[in-house]
Amino acid sequence: MNEIDKDWSKILGVPVEDRIRNSEIKVLNLQAPAIRNLKNRKLSEKFAKAYFKKRNHKVWRGDYLDYYGKEQNFKYRLNYRIKSYYDFFDKVLINLVGNKNFSKLTTYCSTNHGTPDFFVWHPKSNNYSFVEVKLNDEKIHPHQRKTMLYLKNVLGIRVLLFRLITKKVSIYTKLDLSKTPIMNEEDEKLFEVLRKWRWNKCRKEHVSSFVIFRNDTLHELASNKPKTENEMLQIVGIGEVKLVKYGKELLEIIKDFSEI
Repeated sequence: MNEIDKDWSKILGVPVEDRIRNSEIKVLNLQAPAIRNLKNRKLSEKFAKAYFKKRNHKVWRGDYLDYYGKEQNFKYRLNYRIKSYYDFFDKVLINLVGNKNFSKLTTYCSTNHGTPDFFVWHPKSNNYSFVEVKLNDEKIHPHQRKTMLYLKNVLGIRVLLFRLITKKVSIYTKLDLSKTPIMNEEDEKLFEVLRKWRWNKCRKEHVSSFVIFRNDTLHELASNKPKTENEMLQIVGIGEVKLVKYGKELLEIIKDFSEI
C-alpha cells in the first residue's frame, strides 16, 4: 500500500479495499449516432466532449492530472492558448475543491493514473464532474476503478460514466464498481515495470505511449502474466505485428519479474 492509499485509509478509518466494495457511480447511457467508424474509441470521446460543450460546460482532458508537474506534461504546454486554458483549469479546480484537496488530487492522479477522460464544469450552476467515456460494453479497468472511487469517496467529486451505446436502454443506470477486478500489490509492481519499459520505448522510437501499448493492455499483461506467445495474443491490444515487435521483450520482463 503506497502513501496515498495509507492517507486514504486513515481518512476513511478502514482499509482501502473494504471501503470501495459496495460503491456505485452514475452512468449516462446515450444512443450512438449512425457513424460508420463507431468502434473508434477516439470518436466516442469526441462525441462526449461535444455533448457537454453543447450544454455550456467547460471541458478539460483528465489525463492532464496524470502528468501534473511531470516532464510528460509537455503536450499541455505546447502553445500559449493551451497553456492558459489549463492554467485556468488549475484555478477552477482549486476554487472548487480547495487547496488541500487539489494537492491530494494531483498527487494521487500522477502516482496512480487512471484519471477519467474529462473534467467538466458548468459555470452558471457551478456543477462539476469527472467523466469517464466508454463505448458499448467496454470494461472499467482496475486502475480506473481505484482512481474513480478515490475521487468520489475521498474528495467528494462526482464521477459520471458516459457510455455510448448502439441499442436503446434507460438513459440513466448505475454501475457497481465492486464487480470490477482490482490488481494486487504484485500486479501493480509489474505494471510499473511495464510502464517504465514503455516510456523508454517511447523515447527511443519518438512516439506517444498509446502507440506502443495503452494502459489497459499493460494492466492485462500485469494481471494475466502470459508465459507464451499464444497466451500473449489473447491480451487485448496485442496482435501479430506487436507480438513480433515487442513479444520476446515482454515475455522476458514478465519471466524475470516472476522469478524475483
